[in-house]
Amino acid sequence: IAMALTGWGLWSLVGQQLAGTLAVTVALCFSPWRPRWRFSSAHLKEMWGFSMNVSLAQVVGGASEQILNLLIGTIFGTTALGYFTIALRMVDLVRSLISSAVYHVGLSAFAKLQEKRDAVAAAFLQATRIACLVGFPIGIGMSAVARPLIDGLFGDKWDASIPLMVVLAFEMIPVFYGIFLTSLYRAMNRPSWVLGMAS
Repeated sequence: IAMALTGWGLWSLVGQQLAGTLAVTVALCFSPWRPRWRFSSAHLKEMWGFSMNVSLAQVVGGASEQILNLLIGTIFGTTALGYFTIALRMVDLVRSLISSAVYHVGLSAFAKLQEKRDAVAAAFLQATRIACLVGFPIGIGMSAVARPLIDGLFGDKWDASIPLMVVLAFEMIPVFYGIFLTSLYRAMNRPSWVLGMAS
């Protein structure tokens, strides 16, 4: 954010990736746990179904993004795809930062309560209310600052991305209703449901 505000433009996205990787690396340095080379067929069988569904959900999600790009490029042309990509990246940057934090917090909280279905339901409802309370203003706010944000980061030659970003920012609003679903399903040992949502 600091790089974007001080005029680094596209390099601020590179800085965001580097800062995130650096933060994870520093956190791991302070962790007392270290992996060891051990193989357990029992653990492999236990984790196989879960991890396969998680991996497939990631593949399907990534493929759907590429199919969307392919369709837009084919139907509207590469110029329109470029404008759409800029708008989508701006919205996705904020959405992925929020989703990543929400996923890990939600997964931990729901997993601790997984044996108490009533407690899980109450926690999910409360978490969704908080997500909507925070997320709705973010979606509306991003649509309001689309013009200064795109002009400031990319210049006025990308003005055609502004209406696209406004629409995509409003599309974030319903996303906050289901932002905890992935962590809930995985915490409740239902990773195939996440794959079903991704499909």
